[in-house]
Amino acid sequence: MEKIEDLNFLKDKELLSNLRNIIQLKKSFEENQGIIEVPLKHKVYVIKKVSNKRNEALLYRAYASLSRYLASNYEISELIVDNLVTDSSTVQVISELAMLATYSSKKQELRNVILRYLHKRDSSFLKEIDAKIDAVVKAKQMLNASPTEKTPARLVKKLKDDLKKVGNVNVKVLCGQELKDWGLVNYVARGSKRDPCVIIASYMPVKDKKPVGIAGKGIIFDAGGYNYKLRWIEYMKYDMAGAIASIYTVYAVAKAGLKVNVVGAAVFAENLISEDAYKPGDIIKSLSGKTVEVGNTDAEGRLVLADLLWYFQETFDLTYLIDLATLTGASLIALGEEVAAVMGNDEALAHALQNIGLRIEERCWHLPLWDEIYKEKLRSHFADIKNISPKPWGSPIIGGMFLKYFIKPNIKWAHIDITPAAFTETHTWKGEAGATGYGIRLLYEFLKRGSQ
Repeated sequence: MEKIEDLNFLKDKELLSNLRNIIQLKKSFEENQGIIEVPLKHKVYVIKKVSNKRNEALLYRAYASLSRYLASNYEISELIVDNLVTDSSTVQVISELAMLATYSSKKQELRNVILRYLHKRDSSFLKEIDAKIDAVVKAKQMLNASPTEKTPARLVKKLKDDLKKVGNVNVKVLCGQELKDWGLVNYVARGSKRDPCVIIASYMPVKDKKPVGIAGKGIIFDAGGYNYKLRWIEYMKYDMAGAIASIYTVYAVAKAGLKVNVVGAAVFAENLISEDAYKPGDIIKSLSGKTVEVGNTDAEGRLVLADLLWYFQETFDLTYLIDLATLTGASLIALGEEVAAVMGNDEALAHALQNIGLRIEERCWHLPLWDEIYKEKLRSHFADIKNISPKPWGSPIIGGMFLKYFIKPNIKWAHIDITPAAFTETHTWKGEAGATGYGIRLLYEFLKRGSQ
């Protein structure tokens, strides 16, 4: 028995107790139990028990926390992940969380913890894990990078290059004059010298079947414009997390070879301050033809998304349309860290996303979008709609209600405000501080279930 004492970052005493109940197997399993045929050169760790194996959340935290500990303290080690449970879907989640917990924020890479399985796993099981982890790691690297080094053109080029490597993905890029009718996007980008760009990635392996659309907000850096941010500005490089998740979801699905049609699209721009930047009080004509009064330049994410969502609906015949955006800081106040807000015009879709998120530890909680209560809050005297409410109450819902104004009645749509889950300021059981890559695993699982 090896005592592990440096796990005090965990506040859950029950979990801490479980993690200290660890068997360290020396030399090889061959000597100990004859489970693995070839000798292993490194120490192998097994969680002997978790007080309640039926509590999946506790299981996930135990394996991820131990994996992070091993990665931080040993050059290389091995961890058995299916000794307590054998169900493939649960073991897959454990594997993903255990691997991602080893990610180093300073090195921007996974560290050497090898996962071992006592029970035989087929190639598709391992292929899916590899695809999702690869996508999340790429997303983390892109989001954690210096915002000064990132421009819309550079980002779409990098994303296009990555998508080419997996194959079977059709990529289209729109920049400059190609976006001349995208009024909301262009106004938001006025404060920057860099033109906005849009990337559309289509993976369509199934004939004669409508795709799922995934839209992402990509504000590369959000200073707030003339409504300048006074808080959290150092974290605004993560304001493109929704855009990155939308594209790398397509990447993961294509790499794993899922038989499901999906189109991911992301809009990239910067919301900065200059003599040309858009201003409170501006009236803007959107791609849809509807006009928007700007009440606050720091409510820019919903503006660029409105144009993108309209483009999606005009261009593709979709089964579902889902958007991801770090839309409101108020969602973090409402739900706390780790839990995104989901809302939309289809109760079944919102609840499906909530249930999947709970199952795989990418949690989200369903909020209402009641027209009779919230629509009036966005009334404008000068335009079809205003981008904020005069009062701050229910801000995440108000953001969702604004987007709903640009959704056609026949479209099943969900909006996920990922602000609480897109990044973490401190180390947690899931891993070190920085971007989380939230949304990729959630939407992958949603798409996978739709393909079955």
